[in-house]
Amino acid sequence: MDEEAKRYAEKAKDSYRAALILQKQGLAVDAFSRAYYSAFNAGRAIMLNAGLPLSKMHSGMVARLWESRGKLGLDAKLVRNLSRYQTLREGGDYAPLEDIRKEDLAEILVDIKKLFALLGEKLD
Repeated sequence: MDEEAKRYAEKAKDSYRAALILQKQGLAVDAFSRAYYSAFNAGRAIMLNAGLPLSKMHSGMVARLWESRGKLGLDAKLVRNLSRYQTLREGGDYAPLEDIRKEDLAEILVDIKKLFALLGEKLD
C-alpha cells in the first residue's frame, strides 16, 4: 500500500474507533457520521491501491467505486449501501430531526470491516 493510501486507511481506522466510542455513549447520529467517514476514507484507500484517481466529492467517490466495483472486488450491494450511508450522514448532520436507526449504524460498521478486508486488514 502506498503512503497516501496508508494515510487514508489510518484516518478510516481512527474514525471507526471514534464511531465505536460514540456508539457506546448512545450517540447514534454522531457515531454514524464517524462511521461514514471511516467508510469514505477506506474507499479512498481502496481506490488508491488500485491506481484509480480520487474524486473530491463524496458522490464522485461512490460513482467511481460503482464503475470499478468488479476490478476492486466490491459487491454491488456494498457500493449501493455507501451511497445510502452518504445520504443518511448528510441528513443526520444537517437535518436536526433526522434519525439514524441502530440497524443503520450496525450495518455500516459491518460494511467498514468488509472494506478493510479488501485492504487486507482486519478491524477489531
